[in-house]
Amino acid sequence: MHPQPRRSTTDKTARLTVLLLLFIYAAVIQPALPASAADCQLAAAGQLAGNDEIFGWIKEICALGNRRPGTPEDRKTAEYVLDHFKAFGLDARLEPVPMPVWNATKWGLTVNGADVPCFYINHSYWTKEFEGFTAGPGGIAAEMVYVGEGRADDFKGVDVRGKIVLVDVRFGVLRQSETTSVAYFGYDPRGTAPADWSQPNPYSPDNFPSNFQRAAKRGAVGFVGILADYYDRNTFYNELYVEEPCKWPIPGLWLSRSDGARLKASLKKDGNQATLVLDGTVTPGTAYNVIGMLSGKSDDIVMVHSHHDAPWSSAVEDASGVAEVLALAKYFGGVPKEQREKTLMFVSLDTHFSMYQGHLDLIKKIRDRKMNVIVDIVLEHIGKEVVEKDGQLVETGFVEPRGIFVTENPFLIALVTQAVERHNLERTVVLPTYTILGVPTDAGDFNRRGFTVISLISPPLYIYDSIDTPDKVAFDQLNPVAQAFADIIVSIDRAPARQTSRRAWIPKYRFQYYAVVAKYIADMIRN
Repeated sequence: MHPQPRRSTTDKTARLTVLLLLFIYAAVIQPALPASAADCQLAAAGQLAGNDEIFGWIKEICALGNRRPGTPEDRKTAEYVLDHFKAFGLDARLEPVPMPVWNATKWGLTVNGADVPCFYINHSYWTKEFEGFTAGPGGIAAEMVYVGEGRADDFKGVDVRGKIVLVDVRFGVLRQSETTSVAYFGYDPRGTAPADWSQPNPYSPDNFPSNFQRAAKRGAVGFVGILADYYDRNTFYNELYVEEPCKWPIPGLWLSRSDGARLKASLKKDGNQATLVLDGTVTPGTAYNVIGMLSGKSDDIVMVHSHHDAPWSSAVEDASGVAEVLALAKYFGGVPKEQREKTLMFVSLDTHFSMYQGHLDLIKKIRDRKMNVIVDIVLEHIGKEVVEKDGQLVETGFVEPRGIFVTENPFLIALVTQAVERHNLERTVVLPTYTILGVPTDAGDFNRRGFTVISLISPPLYIYDSIDTPDKVAFDQLNPVAQAFADIIVSIDRAPARQTSRRAWIPKYRFQYYAVVAKYIADMIRN
Protein backbone atom coordinates (compact mmCIF):
# COMPACT_ATOMS: atom_id res chain seq x y z
CA MET A 1 0.00 0.00 0.00
CA HIS A 2 1.20 3.48 -0.76
CA PRO A 3 1.86 5.74 2.22
CA GLN A 4 -0.85 8.35 2.84
CA PRO A 5 0.11 11.90 1.91
CA ARG A 6 1.19 14.01 4.87
CA ARG A 7 -1.51 16.59 4.14
CA SER A 8 -4.24 14.05 5.12
CA THR A 9 -3.09 14.30 8.74
CA THR A 10 -3.30 18.05 8.48
CA ASP A 11 -6.77 17.79 6.92
CA LYS A 12 -7.88 15.42 9.64
CA THR A 13 -6.61 17.80 12.31
CA ALA A 14 -8.38 20.68 10.63
CA ARG A 15 -11.63 18.76 10.45
CA LEU A 16 -11.34 17.80 14.12
CA THR A 17 -10.61 21.44 15.00
CA VAL A 18 -13.69 22.62 13.13
CA LEU A 19 -15.85 19.99 14.82
CA LEU A 20 -14.43 20.94 18.21
CA LEU A 21 -15.16 24.62 17.58
CA LEU A 22 -18.70 23.80 16.49
CA PHE A 23 -19.16 21.68 19.61
CA ILE A 24 -17.87 24.50 21.86
CA TYR A 25 -20.11 26.97 20.06
CA ALA A 26 -23.16 24.75 20.61
CA ALA A 27 -22.23 24.20 24.24
CA VAL A 28 -21.63 27.85 25.07
CA ILE A 29 -23.99 29.86 22.93
CA GLN A 30 -27.63 29.99 24.07
CA PRO A 31 -30.22 29.15 21.43
CA ALA A 32 -31.14 32.31 19.58
CA LEU A 33 -34.73 33.50 19.59
CA PRO A 34 -36.29 32.51 16.27
CA ALA A 35 -37.03 35.59 14.20
CA SER A 36 -40.65 34.51 13.78
CA ALA A 37 -41.23 34.72 17.53
CA ALA A 38 -40.10 38.29 17.92
CA ASP A 39 -43.22 39.65 16.23
CA CYS A 40 -45.69 37.37 17.98
CA GLN A 41 -46.60 39.57 20.94
CA LEU A 42 -50.30 39.33 21.70
CA ALA A 43 -51.93 42.17 19.78
CA ALA A 44 -55.08 42.42 21.91
CA ALA A 45 -53.92 41.73 25.45
CA GLY A 46 -56.54 44.12 26.76
CA GLN A 47 -59.23 41.70 25.60
CA LEU A 48 -57.99 39.00 27.96
CA ALA A 49 -59.93 38.51 31.18
CA GLY A 50 -58.62 40.79 33.90
CA ASN A 51 -57.61 39.89 37.43
CA ASP A 52 -61.12 40.49 38.76
CA GLU A 53 -62.85 38.24 36.22
CA ILE A 54 -60.34 35.40 36.62
CA PHE A 55 -60.54 35.67 40.41
CA GLY A 56 -64.34 35.56 40.16
CA TRP A 57 -64.13 32.18 38.42
CA ILE A 58 -61.80 30.92 41.16
CA LYS A 59 -64.25 31.92 43.89
CA GLU A 60 -67.18 30.32 42.03
CA ILE A 61 -65.27 27.05 41.65
CA CYS A 62 -64.32 27.07 45.34
CA ALA A 63 -67.99 27.61 46.28
CA LEU A 64 -68.86 24.25 44.69
CA GLY A 65 -67.30 22.39 47.65
CA ASN A 66 -64.57 19.78 48.14
CA ARG A 67 -63.73 18.63 44.62
CA ARG A 68 -62.36 15.15 45.31
CA PRO A 69 -62.45 13.02 42.16
CA GLY A 70 -65.59 10.98 41.62
CA THR A 71 -67.72 13.03 44.04
CA PRO A 72 -70.86 15.07 43.20
CA GLU A 73 -68.90 18.28 43.83
CA ASP A 74 -66.27 17.15 41.35
CA ARG A 75 -68.92 16.57 38.68
CA LYS A 76 -70.50 19.98 39.37
CA THR A 77 -67.10 21.54 38.74
CA ALA A 78 -66.70 19.68 35.45
CA GLU A 79 -70.14 20.90 34.40
CA TYR A 80 -69.20 24.45 35.41
CA VAL A 81 -66.16 24.34 33.14
CA LEU A 82 -68.22 22.74 30.36
CA ASP A 83 -70.83 25.52 30.53
CA HIS A 84 -68.12 28.18 30.31
CA PHE A 85 -66.38 26.47 27.40
CA LYS A 86 -69.68 26.41 25.49
CA ALA A 87 -70.39 30.04 26.35
CA PHE A 88 -66.97 30.96 24.92
CA GLY A 89 -67.82 29.29 21.60
CA LEU A 90 -65.90 26.03 22.05
CA ASP A 91 -67.18 22.69 20.78
CA ALA A 92 -67.20 21.15 24.28
CA ARG A 93 -68.06 17.84 25.89
CA LEU A 94 -67.61 15.78 29.04
CA GLU A 95 -65.70 12.51 28.79
CA PRO A 96 -66.51 10.11 31.66
CA VAL A 97 -63.77 7.93 33.14
CA PRO A 98 -64.54 5.08 35.58
CA MET A 99 -62.62 5.09 38.86
CA PRO A 100 -62.74 3.84 42.47
CA VAL A 101 -63.70 6.47 45.03
CA TRP A 102 -61.86 6.05 48.35
CA ASN A 103 -63.58 7.84 51.23
CA ALA A 104 -62.82 7.83 54.97
CA THR A 105 -65.89 8.12 57.21
CA LYS A 106 -64.43 7.68 60.70
CA TRP A 107 -60.95 7.96 62.20
CA GLY A 108 -59.32 8.40 65.57
CA LEU A 109 -56.38 7.54 67.84
CA THR A 110 -55.93 6.98 71.56
CA VAL A 111 -52.58 6.22 73.19
CA ASN A 112 -52.34 5.05 76.79
CA GLY A 113 -55.94 6.13 77.27
CA ALA A 114 -55.52 9.70 75.92
CA ASP A 115 -57.12 10.94 72.70
CA VAL A 116 -54.66 12.26 70.10
CA PRO A 117 -55.92 14.66 67.38
CA CYS A 118 -55.35 13.12 63.96
CA PHE A 119 -56.37 13.02 60.30
CA TYR A 120 -56.48 10.05 57.95
CA ILE A 121 -53.79 9.19 55.42
CA ASN A 122 -55.59 9.35 52.10
CA HIS A 123 -55.85 5.98 50.28
CA SER A 124 -54.49 3.96 53.21
CA TYR A 125 -56.14 0.70 54.43
CA TRP A 126 -56.98 -0.09 50.80
CA THR A 127 -56.85 -3.84 50.28
CA LYS A 128 -59.36 -4.52 47.50
CA GLU A 129 -60.20 -2.14 44.68
CA PHE A 130 -63.94 -1.89 45.40
CA GLU A 131 -64.28 -2.97 49.01
CA GLY A 132 -64.66 -0.81 52.08
CA PHE A 133 -62.45 -0.94 55.16
CA THR A 134 -63.00 -0.93 58.89
CA ALA A 135 -60.94 -1.22 62.03
CA GLY A 136 -63.87 -2.94 63.70
CA PRO A 137 -66.27 -1.75 66.43
CA GLY A 138 -63.50 -1.09 68.93
CA GLY A 139 -60.76 -0.12 66.51
CA ILE A 140 -57.38 -1.82 66.23
CA ALA A 141 -55.84 -2.19 69.69
CA ALA A 142 -52.10 -2.88 69.70
CA GLU A 143 -48.81 -1.83 71.18
CA MET A 144 -47.36 1.36 69.71
CA VAL A 145 -43.65 1.49 68.90
CA TYR A 146 -41.68 4.53 67.73
CA VAL A 147 -39.29 3.80 64.84
CA GLY A 148 -37.72 7.21 64.20
CA GLU A 149 -38.04 8.17 60.55
CA GLY A 150 -38.85 4.62 59.51
CA ARG A 151 -35.83 4.19 57.27
CA ALA A 152 -34.27 0.77 56.75
CA ASP A 153 -31.77 1.25 59.59
CA ASP A 154 -34.54 2.42 61.95
CA PHE A 155 -36.31 -0.93 61.59
CA LYS A 156 -33.23 -3.02 62.27
CA GLY A 157 -33.70 -5.06 65.43
CA VAL A 158 -37.22 -3.73 65.97
CA ASP A 159 -40.13 -6.17 65.92
CA VAL A 160 -43.18 -4.32 64.59
CA ARG A 161 -45.30 -7.34 63.76
CA GLY A 162 -48.81 -6.84 65.12
CA LYS A 163 -47.93 -3.32 66.34
CA ILE A 164 -48.81 0.26 65.42
CA VAL A 165 -45.72 2.16 64.32
CA LEU A 166 -45.12 5.83 65.08
CA VAL A 167 -42.89 7.57 62.53
CA ASP A 168 -41.49 11.04 61.84
CA VAL A 169 -42.36 11.90 58.24
CA ARG A 170 -39.86 14.29 56.71
CA PHE A 171 -40.33 16.41 53.60
CA GLY A 172 -37.66 17.00 51.03
CA VAL A 173 -36.29 20.52 50.65
CA LEU A 174 -36.64 22.80 47.63
CA ARG A 175 -33.59 25.03 47.29
CA GLN A 176 -33.35 27.94 44.93
CA SER A 177 -29.63 27.35 44.42
CA GLU A 178 -30.28 23.80 43.20
CA THR A 179 -33.11 24.88 40.92
CA THR A 180 -31.23 27.70 39.25
CA SER A 181 -28.13 25.53 38.80
CA VAL A 182 -29.95 23.37 36.24
CA ALA A 183 -32.33 25.99 34.80
CA TYR A 184 -32.46 27.22 31.23
CA PHE A 185 -33.28 30.68 32.56
CA GLY A 186 -34.14 32.47 35.77
CA TYR A 187 -36.07 35.71 36.23
CA ASP A 188 -35.96 37.43 39.60
CA PRO A 189 -35.20 41.10 38.84
CA ARG A 190 -35.73 42.31 42.42
CA GLY A 191 -33.75 39.49 43.99
CA THR A 192 -36.62 38.34 46.22
CA ALA A 193 -35.78 34.64 45.81
CA PRO A 194 -32.05 34.60 46.64
CA ALA A 195 -29.77 31.59 46.33
CA ASP A 196 -30.32 30.64 49.98
CA TRP A 197 -34.13 30.52 49.59
CA SER A 198 -35.58 27.15 50.59
CA GLN A 199 -38.79 25.54 51.79
CA PRO A 200 -40.15 22.03 52.41
CA ASN A 201 -41.22 20.20 49.28
CA PRO A 202 -44.92 19.29 49.52
CA TYR A 203 -44.91 17.08 46.42
CA SER A 204 -42.65 14.25 47.49
CA PRO A 205 -42.15 13.67 51.22
CA ASP A 206 -38.59 12.50 51.74
CA ASN A 207 -39.26 9.22 53.58
CA PHE A 208 -42.96 8.64 52.82
CA PRO A 209 -44.49 6.36 51.55
CA SER A 210 -41.39 4.15 51.68
CA ASN A 211 -41.58 4.02 55.48
CA PHE A 212 -45.28 3.17 55.29
CA GLN A 213 -44.63 0.31 52.89
CA ARG A 214 -41.70 -0.88 55.01
CA ALA A 215 -43.93 -1.00 58.10
CA ALA A 216 -46.66 -2.91 56.27
CA LYS A 217 -44.17 -5.40 54.83
CA ARG A 218 -42.79 -6.08 58.31
CA GLY A 219 -46.23 -6.90 59.67
CA ALA A 220 -47.32 -3.66 61.36
CA VAL A 221 -51.09 -3.30 61.76
CA GLY A 222 -51.15 0.50 61.69
CA PHE A 223 -49.05 3.53 60.74
CA VAL A 224 -49.06 6.92 62.46
CA GLY A 225 -47.03 9.62 60.73
CA ILE A 226 -45.90 12.82 62.43
CA LEU A 227 -45.74 15.69 59.92
CA ALA A 228 -42.40 16.92 61.23
CA ASP A 229 -41.69 19.44 58.46
CA TYR A 230 -45.23 20.64 57.73
CA TYR A 231 -47.17 23.54 59.17
CA ASP A 232 -48.33 22.62 62.68
CA ARG A 233 -51.48 20.97 61.28
CA ASN A 234 -52.65 17.42 60.56
CA THR A 235 -55.06 18.05 57.63
CA PHE A 236 -52.58 17.03 54.96
CA TYR A 237 -54.58 15.42 52.12
CA ASN A 238 -51.73 13.53 50.51
CA GLU A 239 -51.53 12.30 46.95
CA LEU A 240 -51.33 8.58 46.20
CA TYR A 241 -47.90 8.89 44.47
CA VAL A 242 -48.60 5.78 42.37
CA GLU A 243 -51.03 4.90 39.60
CA GLU A 244 -52.18 1.60 41.09
CA PRO A 245 -54.80 0.76 43.76
CA CYS A 246 -54.27 -1.16 46.99
CA LYS A 247 -50.62 -0.21 47.56
CA TRP A 248 -51.07 0.89 51.20
CA PRO A 249 -52.84 -2.04 52.91
CA ILE A 250 -52.75 -0.93 56.56
CA PRO A 251 -54.58 2.01 58.16
CA GLY A 252 -52.68 5.28 58.48
CA LEU A 253 -53.16 8.54 60.36
CA TRP A 254 -51.42 11.93 60.34
CA LEU A 255 -50.41 13.87 63.46
CA SER A 256 -49.39 17.52 63.59
CA ARG A 257 -45.84 18.43 64.53
CA SER A 258 -46.74 19.58 68.06
CA ASP A 259 -49.15 16.72 68.77
CA GLY A 260 -46.51 14.30 67.59
CA ALA A 261 -43.88 15.87 69.83
CA ARG A 262 -46.20 15.66 72.85
CA LEU A 263 -47.02 12.05 72.08
CA LYS A 264 -43.36 11.06 71.79
CA ALA A 265 -42.58 12.83 75.08
CA SER A 266 -45.39 10.94 76.83
CA LEU A 267 -44.43 7.46 75.66
CA LYS A 268 -43.15 5.00 78.20
CA LYS A 269 -40.05 2.94 77.54
CA ASP A 270 -42.26 0.07 76.43
CA GLY A 271 -45.78 -1.27 76.78
CA ASN A 272 -47.52 1.74 75.15
CA GLN A 273 -51.05 0.74 74.18
CA ALA A 274 -52.83 2.42 71.28
CA THR A 275 -56.19 2.11 69.58
CA LEU A 276 -56.43 3.21 65.96
CA VAL A 277 -59.72 3.73 64.11
CA LEU A 278 -60.12 4.11 60.36
CA ASP A 279 -63.35 3.19 58.60
CA GLY A 280 -64.47 4.02 55.10
CA THR A 281 -65.74 2.99 51.70
CA VAL A 282 -64.32 2.28 48.25
CA THR A 283 -67.05 2.49 45.64
CA PRO A 284 -67.25 2.60 41.84
CA GLY A 285 -67.40 6.19 40.64
CA THR A 286 -66.98 8.36 37.58
CA ALA A 287 -64.53 11.16 36.89
CA TYR A 288 -65.10 13.67 34.11
CA ASN A 289 -62.60 15.23 31.76
CA VAL A 290 -63.81 18.41 30.05
CA ILE A 291 -62.71 18.89 26.43
CA GLY A 292 -63.26 22.07 24.42
CA MET A 293 -62.15 22.43 20.79
CA LEU A 294 -61.52 25.47 18.60
CA SER A 295 -60.79 24.29 15.10
CA GLY A 296 -58.18 26.05 12.98
CA LYS A 297 -56.81 25.83 9.48
CA SER A 298 -54.88 22.64 10.27
CA ASP A 299 -55.28 19.50 12.36
CA ASP A 300 -52.14 20.29 14.34
CA ILE A 301 -53.33 20.71 17.93
CA VAL A 302 -52.09 22.99 20.69
CA MET A 303 -53.48 21.59 23.94
CA VAL A 304 -53.93 23.80 27.04
CA HIS A 305 -54.89 22.12 30.30
CA SER A 306 -55.19 22.11 34.07
CA HIS A 307 -57.13 19.88 36.49
CA HIS A 308 -60.34 20.70 38.36
CA ASP A 309 -60.28 18.02 41.06
CA ALA A 310 -58.75 18.97 44.40
CA PRO A 311 -58.38 17.79 48.00
CA TRP A 312 -60.68 20.47 49.40
CA SER A 313 -62.57 23.44 47.97
CA SER A 314 -59.05 24.45 47.04
CA ALA A 315 -58.28 27.81 45.42
CA VAL A 316 -54.63 27.64 44.36
CA GLU A 317 -54.86 23.83 43.86
CA ASP A 318 -56.20 24.11 41.23
CA ALA A 319 -59.09 26.48 40.77
CA SER A 320 -56.39 29.01 39.83
CA GLY A 321 -55.11 26.81 37.01
CA VAL A 322 -58.60 26.08 35.70
CA ALA A 323 -59.42 29.80 35.77
CA GLU A 324 -56.31 30.52 33.68
CA VAL A 325 -57.47 27.92 31.15
CA LEU A 326 -60.90 29.61 31.10
CA ALA A 327 -59.27 33.01 30.46
CA LEU A 328 -57.33 31.62 27.51
CA ALA A 329 -60.34 29.71 26.15
CA LYS A 330 -62.46 32.87 26.30
CA TYR A 331 -59.83 34.96 24.52
CA PHE A 332 -59.12 32.49 21.72
CA GLY A 333 -62.82 31.69 21.39
CA GLY A 334 -63.18 35.30 20.26
CA VAL A 335 -60.52 34.95 17.56
CA PRO A 336 -62.05 34.17 14.13
CA LYS A 337 -61.29 30.67 12.86
CA GLU A 338 -59.55 32.06 9.77
CA GLN A 339 -57.01 33.70 12.06
CA ARG A 340 -56.16 30.44 13.86
CA GLU A 341 -53.54 28.44 12.00
CA LYS A 342 -53.82 25.48 14.36
CA THR A 343 -56.59 23.77 16.26
CA LEU A 344 -56.74 24.65 19.96
CA MET A 345 -57.82 22.07 22.53
CA PHE A 346 -58.70 23.32 26.03
CA VAL A 347 -58.92 20.64 28.70
CA SER A 348 -59.81 20.41 32.38
CA LEU A 349 -58.70 17.01 33.63
CA ASP A 350 -59.89 14.95 36.59
CA THR A 351 -58.23 12.34 38.90
CA HIS A 352 -55.04 14.25 39.83
CA PHE A 353 -55.96 13.20 43.39
CA SER A 354 -56.65 9.61 42.47
CA MET A 355 -54.54 7.54 40.09
CA TYR A 356 -54.49 9.88 37.06
CA GLN A 357 -57.06 7.72 35.29
CA GLY A 358 -58.42 10.78 33.48
CA HIS A 359 -54.99 11.71 32.20
CA LEU A 360 -54.23 8.20 30.99
CA ASP A 361 -57.65 7.95 29.36
CA LEU A 362 -57.08 11.17 27.43
CA ILE A 363 -53.62 10.06 26.31
CA LYS A 364 -55.08 6.80 25.02
CA LYS A 365 -57.85 8.63 23.14
CA ILE A 366 -55.37 11.07 21.58
CA ARG A 367 -53.36 8.13 20.28
CA ASP A 368 -56.35 6.01 19.22
CA ARG A 369 -57.87 8.96 17.35
CA LYS A 370 -54.47 9.84 15.85
CA MET A 371 -54.74 13.42 17.07
CA ASN A 372 -51.60 15.43 16.31
CA VAL A 373 -51.05 17.21 19.64
CA ILE A 374 -47.83 19.13 19.03
CA VAL A 375 -47.57 20.59 22.55
CA ASP A 376 -49.34 20.33 25.91
CA ILE A 377 -49.39 23.65 27.79
CA VAL A 378 -50.24 23.23 31.48
CA LEU A 379 -51.07 25.89 34.09
CA GLU A 380 -51.19 25.26 37.84
CA HIS A 381 -50.92 27.04 41.21
CA ILE A 382 -51.04 30.82 40.92
CA GLY A 383 -50.44 31.33 44.63
CA LYS A 384 -48.94 33.59 47.26
CA GLU A 385 -45.91 32.64 49.29
CA VAL A 386 -46.90 31.85 52.89
CA VAL A 387 -44.45 30.98 55.68
CA GLU A 388 -44.83 29.94 59.30
CA LYS A 389 -43.54 32.36 61.94
CA ASP A 390 -44.01 31.82 65.66
CA GLY A 391 -46.73 29.29 64.96
CA GLN A 392 -48.68 31.64 62.67
CA LEU A 393 -49.02 31.53 58.88
CA VAL A 394 -47.79 34.80 57.38
CA GLU A 395 -47.83 36.09 53.80
CA THR A 396 -44.44 37.32 52.60
CA GLY A 397 -45.94 39.73 50.07
CA PHE A 398 -44.47 37.79 47.14
CA VAL A 399 -45.79 35.27 44.65
CA GLU A 400 -44.68 31.72 45.42
CA PRO A 401 -41.53 30.95 43.38
CA ARG A 402 -42.52 29.06 40.26
CA GLY A 403 -41.06 26.90 37.57
CA ILE A 404 -41.96 26.35 33.94
CA PHE A 405 -40.85 22.95 32.67
CA VAL A 406 -40.11 23.02 28.95
CA THR A 407 -39.21 20.14 26.66
CA GLU A 408 -35.70 20.46 25.22
CA ASN A 409 -36.47 22.62 22.21
CA PRO A 410 -34.63 25.92 21.55
CA PHE A 411 -37.68 27.53 19.96
CA LEU A 412 -39.95 26.82 22.93
CA ILE A 413 -37.30 27.75 25.49
CA ALA A 414 -36.89 31.10 23.73
CA LEU A 415 -40.65 31.70 23.58
CA VAL A 416 -41.16 30.98 27.26
CA THR A 417 -38.13 33.03 28.31
CA GLN A 418 -39.36 35.97 26.26
CA ALA A 419 -42.89 35.74 27.68
CA VAL A 420 -41.64 35.55 31.28
CA GLU A 421 -39.58 38.72 30.84
CA ARG A 422 -42.16 40.61 28.80
CA HIS A 423 -44.92 40.06 31.35
CA ASN A 424 -42.68 40.37 34.40
CA LEU A 425 -43.38 36.93 35.85
CA GLU A 426 -41.03 37.41 38.77
CA ARG A 427 -39.53 34.53 40.74
CA THR A 428 -39.71 32.20 37.75
CA VAL A 429 -37.20 29.64 36.51
CA VAL A 430 -37.47 27.84 33.18
CA LEU A 431 -36.51 24.21 33.74
CA PRO A 432 -35.62 21.17 31.63
CA THR A 433 -37.71 18.01 31.67
CA TYR A 434 -34.81 15.52 31.65
CA THR A 435 -33.46 15.91 35.20
CA ILE A 436 -34.00 13.44 38.03
CA LEU A 437 -36.90 15.68 39.09
CA GLY A 438 -38.77 14.81 35.90
CA VAL A 439 -41.91 16.90 35.46
CA PRO A 440 -43.68 16.89 38.86
CA THR A 441 -46.82 18.54 37.48
CA ASP A 442 -50.11 17.61 35.88
CA ALA A 443 -48.10 17.23 32.67
CA GLY A 444 -46.08 14.35 34.13
CA ASP A 445 -47.90 11.53 32.36
CA PHE A 446 -47.81 13.43 29.06
CA ASN A 447 -44.08 14.09 29.38
CA ARG A 448 -43.34 10.45 30.23
CA ARG A 449 -45.23 9.35 27.13
CA GLY A 450 -43.34 11.58 24.76
CA PHE A 451 -45.50 14.70 24.48
CA THR A 452 -43.81 18.08 24.13
CA VAL A 453 -44.75 20.10 27.22
CA ILE A 454 -44.69 23.61 28.66
CA SER A 455 -45.82 23.32 32.27
CA LEU A 456 -46.14 26.13 34.83
CA ILE A 457 -46.30 25.22 38.52
CA SER A 458 -45.38 26.53 41.96
CA PRO A 459 -44.97 24.57 45.24
CA PRO A 460 -46.95 26.31 48.03
CA LEU A 461 -46.88 24.13 51.13
CA TYR A 462 -50.58 24.77 51.82
CA ILE A 463 -52.05 23.26 48.64
CA TYR A 464 -52.93 19.93 50.28
CA ASP A 465 -54.71 21.60 53.19
CA SER A 466 -58.13 23.13 53.83
CA ILE A 467 -56.39 26.50 54.36
CA ASP A 468 -55.98 26.76 50.56
CA THR A 469 -58.68 29.43 50.32
CA PRO A 470 -59.18 32.26 47.78
CA ASP A 471 -57.11 34.68 49.87
CA LYS A 472 -54.04 32.55 49.03
CA VAL A 473 -54.36 33.28 45.30
CA ALA A 474 -51.79 35.71 43.86
CA PHE A 475 -54.48 38.06 42.56
CA ASP A 476 -52.17 40.48 40.76
CA GLN A 477 -50.55 37.63 38.80
CA LEU A 478 -53.72 36.24 37.23
CA ASN A 479 -53.88 38.44 34.14
CA PRO A 480 -50.08 38.62 33.59
CA VAL A 481 -49.90 34.81 33.57
CA ALA A 482 -52.78 34.66 31.08
CA GLN A 483 -51.07 37.26 28.88
CA ALA A 484 -47.76 35.42 28.95
CA PHE A 485 -49.33 32.14 27.91
CA ALA A 486 -51.53 33.79 25.30
CA ASP A 487 -48.31 35.12 23.75
CA ILE A 488 -46.79 31.64 23.83
CA ILE A 489 -49.88 30.14 22.18
CA VAL A 490 -49.96 32.83 19.47
CA SER A 491 -46.28 32.25 18.70
CA ILE A 492 -46.75 28.48 18.46
CA ASP A 493 -49.85 28.97 16.32
CA ARG A 494 -47.87 30.99 13.78
CA ALA A 495 -44.83 28.73 13.69
CA PRO A 496 -44.48 25.52 11.64
CA ALA A 497 -45.65 22.53 13.69
CA ARG A 498 -42.28 20.78 13.32
CA GLN A 499 -40.58 23.76 14.98
CA THR A 500 -42.65 23.13 18.12
CA SER A 501 -42.57 19.35 18.24
CA ARG A 502 -38.91 18.93 17.28
CA ARG A 503 -36.54 18.05 20.13
CA ALA A 504 -32.90 19.03 20.23
CA TRP A 505 -30.09 17.95 22.54
CA ILE A 506 -28.64 21.26 23.79
CA PRO A 507 -25.08 20.62 24.99
CA LYS A 508 -24.75 23.73 27.17
CA TYR A 509 -27.67 22.82 29.39
CA ARG A 510 -26.98 19.10 29.37
CA PHE A 511 -23.41 19.58 30.55
CA GLN A 512 -24.63 22.12 33.11
CA TYR A 513 -26.92 19.43 34.55
CA TYR A 514 -24.31 16.68 34.35
CA ALA A 515 -21.84 18.91 36.23
CA VAL A 516 -24.37 19.38 39.03
CA VAL A 517 -24.96 15.62 39.22
CA ALA A 518 -21.23 14.90 39.25
CA LYS A 519 -20.68 17.39 42.08
CA TYR A 520 -23.54 15.83 44.05
CA ILE A 521 -22.06 12.35 43.65
CA ALA A 522 -18.60 13.58 44.59
CA ASP A 523 -19.98 15.26 47.72
CA MET A 524 -21.76 12.03 48.68
CA ILE A 525 -18.53 10.04 48.29
CA ARG A 526 -16.54 12.55 50.37
CA ASN A 527 -19.16 12.56 53.12
